[in-house]
Amino acid sequence: MLSVSVDTAVVERSLAELERRGQDLRQPLRIIRKEMRGDQRDHARSKEGPSGKWPARARETVRAARGKGRAKRFMGRLPSAVDYIAEQRRVVARSKVPWSGSHMEGDTVGKGVKLPARPFLWISDKLVEVAERVLTRFLVNGWGKR
Repeated sequence: MLSVSVDTAVVERSLAELERRGQDLRQPLRIIRKEMRGDQRDHARSKEGPSGKWPARARETVRAARGKGRAKRFMGRLPSAVDYIAEQRRVVARSKVPWSGSHMEGDTVGKGVKLPARPFLWISDKLVEVAERVLTRFLVNGWGKR
């Protein structure tokens, strides 16, 4: 009769460490938060949302900006007025501008003007890849540490 004995203690400890590390992801999420900030600013610079380029500004808006002696920055302070918070299990991006939702989703604004959607807070494929790589590295590095 053949008998085989396998000690799984190392594997069990490693799995427990993976579970422990998965409960508090703040360390890797701080890295992702920084990448997210850059990703969102890239959206504003390239003037594009997940569905493609933003609609151009209305002629009246462009003319009003020129009349003040300088061209207004497209989207004003929206892209830079975002808080990025790394929590225990997620990263949250929150605009501090009360009317940012009107730009994100489109809306009817002052004097009945229809504002087209210009989404600036969205997650690109590039950011998803970065997040996957950072989280995987964090979890794999915990294997066998206990």
